[in-house]
Amino acid sequence: MVERLKKARRHYQEAIAHHEAGRIMKANSAIQLARTFDGKNADIARLADLYQREARKLQSKSYVAAAESADSFANYREALSNYRKAVDYGTDHARSHYRLGLLTKRVDEDRREALKHMRSAIMMEPDNIEFRMGIGELYEELGLTVNAKAQYERVLKLDKFHPDAKERLKKFK
Repeated sequence: MVERLKKARRHYQEAIAHHEAGRIMKANSAIQLARTFDGKNADIARLADLYQREARKLQSKSYVAAAESADSFANYREALSNYRKAVDYGTDHARSHYRLGLLTKRVDEDRREALKHMRSAIMMEPDNIEFRMGIGELYEELGLTVNAKAQYERVLKLDKFHPDAKERLKKFK
């Protein structure tokens, strides 16, 4: 038991040193090892949760970068996979949710799933005209005209001269 606590303490100190040096992934690995050796220590548990959140955020940024790169080369399946991973890791990048929605619609042809991701993007950036137009078009495809109309009207509140929103609203009259 004493040996386990010594190992926990050593990994705990390593984790703090890695974190102070900006090596988040190594800090997370070390603190998780410390937690393995001393699961009852509140300080270790607190840092383990904190470092894990930071590591997940860092990993999500990596997936976003990979997705954007694949997306720019029209490698949509790879982009879709990486956007999914970024979202699974808890990205707070609204465009990742939006692109995941668009690619889910395009590649997987799953409009309901696409709608879920587009709604997440809009919750993060409610005044983003591109997101509002995209979800409006998707609502139209799903036959949800009341929802589509509401999106286009919101776009016109944000930009009263938006030509595409005006044109789409004419269809509903």
